[in-house]
Amino acid sequence: MTVPTAIDNDRVVLPAARLRVSDAWLFTFPTALGGTLSPRVRELWLEGREIEYAPVTVRLEGSAESQLRNFGRSESRWRHRTRRLKQKFTAMQTLALHRPFLDARNETDANLAHVLYDVLPRLQAVRVAGVEPVLVLRARATAMTQEVCRLLGVETVRTDAVVRGTRCVATSADAGFYEARLPRLLGDAELVEPWPTDTPAKVFIARRGSRALVNHGEVESLLGQRGYFTRYFEDLPMIEQWATMRNAESVVAVHGAAVANLAFAKRRPRVVELFHPGYVVDCYRQLTAAVGGAWSAVTGRLRSEDLKLVEEKRLLRACQARPIEIDVDALSRALDVVHADA
Repeated sequence: MTVPTAIDNDRVVLPAARLRVSDAWLFTFPTALGGTLSPRVRELWLEGREIEYAPVTVRLEGSAESQLRNFGRSESRWRHRTRRLKQKFTAMQTLALHRPFLDARNETDANLAHVLYDVLPRLQAVRVAGVEPVLVLRARATAMTQEVCRLLGVETVRTDAVVRGTRCVATSADAGFYEARLPRLLGDAELVEPWPTDTPAKVFIARRGSRALVNHGEVESLLGQRGYFTRYFEDLPMIEQWATMRNAESVVAVHGAAVANLAFAKRRPRVVELFHPGYVVDCYRQLTAAVGGAWSAVTGRLRSEDLKLVEEKRLLRACQARPIEIDVDALSRALDVVHADA
């Protein structure tokens, strides 16, 4: 294939898209706000909506330069001074590439969700345009991102230097721009290894550390009775994480980067997402809609200090890493609702 050295005008590689996000139910921890004399689960109806996405465009810029702009935050004032100075010195050097390249160094690569939402869709869009780019990563790119690229057969260059050559520019991935296209761009991607098939149809994605369930044993027991198998994605190879979501028919998951693997889902999964009540977002509700699934949510116990942080002080991320206590009755209701029309 002959690859052009420059495309001045943006080439549309994927047309405009529309995503229908269905109505959904969210179930809370029992609260006196739902019954003063007898605290009860509150059932909140979340209205559906349609989201429209502009076309995805790609262009190639000949004789372009691209550089690392964000050197990251140091853990302390002195510990990384030498490394940061070395990075800045390297950034003054120039690396010439003789193949088209896509620079991903200014996107975070420490969080899988950002790699799946921000980096890979742009890479795959460039591939749809008929160009096989070199992906430029930071010199200290995470092992996770390197493994993602290996599985997808993506050639990479790790450097903090200025890169010169034919630069590929794809539509920005800001604000979930690619989520409606993820099933095509990622779910249909060819890997360098065969897809594992020995994964459970029903999976409970648990967490350790931040957002761990206070009553994990109680939740796991309920789900075990319903045929779910517990998986900690941090213990699984990347390809098995993808395959688990690819093959799953029903998923219960604590909100986190692991849920982004729904981009590979093939069986229209029923998803129940577990949240801390002070940090509820619907990005994976939209991703579930994109893969043809159904979604519901359960929020944990709300404490007065959490309410003050979020509602009064407007510290919107203050609770995102807090432990979560889930009511099993609320979870049972969510499961019944999300499977009602299965």
